[in-house]
Amino acid sequence: MDRSAMTVEDVLDALGSGTPNGQERRTSKRFAYRVIQRWAPMVMGRLPSIDIFRPMLCRDLSKGGISFFWPTKPTHEKLVVEMGPAHDLKYVEARVVSAFVTDADLPEHVVCCRFTGRVI
Repeated sequence: MDRSAMTVEDVLDALGSGTPNGQERRTSKRFAYRVIQRWAPMVMGRLPSIDIFRPMLCRDLSKGGISFFWPTKPTHEKLVVEMGPAHDLKYVEARVVSAFVTDADLPEHVVCCRFTGRVI
């Protein structure tokens, strides 16, 4: 793909392409994605209710995953990301693969997630 931007549909197409879950996808080009989306933790394998989703500032996006800024290190390994415009929301399951502080003076974490599947 030779584009300067990626869409939510590009991510969903990649998830539906038959690539096995958990496969290394770092070959996917990353794109700056400075938008507000929402996320919620998955607890005991259950999908979260819509009222517990929290807004996040995204950092970047690829076909394989997303990273976002968060004040603390997440305590849940699995989460659901709500993506897209309000009139066409999509839900994607993801696994936290790392979280790190970018600046000691600003204790904000960059949370890096790998997409693991679509939520229907």
